[in-house]
Amino acid sequence: MEQQPGLASRMLPAVAMSGVGFLGMFVSSIVTARLLGVEGRGAFAYFQTVAAGLGVFALLGIGHGQMFHAAREPAKLRHFVPNAAVVSVLLGGSAAGFYVIWTRVWQPQGSAAWTWPLAVWLLVAVPAVSMLTFQRQFLLAAHAYVLSKTNLALTQTLPLLGFAMVYVLGRPSPVSFVAALVVSQLVCLMLFHLVLTRLTPGPWSLSAPFAKASLSFGFRQYLSDIALFLTMRLDFFLVGWWLGDRGLGIYSLAAALAEIVSRVPSELGTMLFPAFAASRVPKGTAERIVRVLWTTSIGVALLLGLFAKPLVTILFGGRFAGVVPAFRWLLPGTVAWSTIYVTWNHASARGAPAIGVPVFTAAALLDLVLNAMFLKQFGVVAASLAATASYWLAAILFLVRFCRAEGCRFRDCLVPRSSDLAWLLEQAKEVAALRSRGGSSGSGAA
Repeated sequence: MEQQPGLASRMLPAVAMSGVGFLGMFVSSIVTARLLGVEGRGAFAYFQTVAAGLGVFALLGIGHGQMFHAAREPAKLRHFVPNAAVVSVLLGGSAAGFYVIWTRVWQPQGSAAWTWPLAVWLLVAVPAVSMLTFQRQFLLAAHAYVLSKTNLALTQTLPLLGFAMVYVLGRPSPVSFVAALVVSQLVCLMLFHLVLTRLTPGPWSLSAPFAKASLSFGFRQYLSDIALFLTMRLDFFLVGWWLGDRGLGIYSLAAALAEIVSRVPSELGTMLFPAFAASRVPKGTAERIVRVLWTTSIGVALLLGLFAKPLVTILFGGRFAGVVPAFRWLLPGTVAWSTIYVTWNHASARGAPAIGVPVFTAAALLDLVLNAMFLKQFGVVAASLAATASYWLAAILFLVRFCRAEGCRFRDCLVPRSSDLAWLLEQAKEVAALRSRGGSSGSGAA
């Protein structure tokens, strides 16, 4: 959203594209809840959480390291995909294999349906999902924001076709839905492999120096990513282990609904990382973005909280009535969390990725302690309150660091101004003007 022509025209359409992906993910939540029931939804959510977690733990932050260096030196993009493929297969596949062996020794209580078919699909899913993440990071480093979000949208909407086929065949189950999900990810992976070959400057080649530099930066990011994942998903494991599939089915759906609030900030944050790294965001713009996202998130949260009960009842049915209180208590946390997608990416892209370690660790520990104290007694509502408290802690700590770096005050980031609406309209007009002239919308590299 820099004043330089082209950046806003890439980011804003990309945010709109991410909305398509969110719609697909939201419809998928409805379909899985309706067809699988509470327990089946919990088992399916458990698989998704495990696959995502293994991807975070296995890849050592290399993706962020590659994105950081390629955003600064575009010529290095030709090493991005080959290095990523090796990392995805070796590290992602190994992590999935170790997890499968571990579950044979100690079966997690959280999912009774965690069987050999799910284990086999996990061995395929982790490398595939890891490589899809690398593809999106490649496109972000190339400043092809719309394509990056198209990749994400496709991975979130294409599974619906698989779910529909499973339903038509009369075989809806957690295992069949997982199979449909994984196959859809493989299809997306192959499609975008063709796209990336066209955007790469020069022939693809492996590069040990690029791998070393990426690991050097990425490992500091990696430690933060682990703490970040625990802050966002530790409660899923705790609910699954202590309350079983039914509890996880309720809580995972509440979390999915609450993430509506932070969806736009999340997608914008991924694009801001390479923009911050390449110094494409002028002084003063970052605090305005925080302020606009914070204000918008409050409005969305209030609206969702007001209509929570009819929303859940109409979309998911009476079996999921327990979602409503858990959802409402998560909303204040996701409002605070919306600021992190700017403040955390700002710190990381400016060369301080390790700052996330103490911040997210403190938040995850708070989440763990509160869940240990209250989860069994108060159920999923306790998990929501614990998550909200941990999100606020992390948001405040990152905002303190952000204000120091930008030379601004809390009120500059949190109190809306009359000029904010005019600024948003200006960005929208820039997009419309460039599109009417046939300007780039971010489908190609910068």
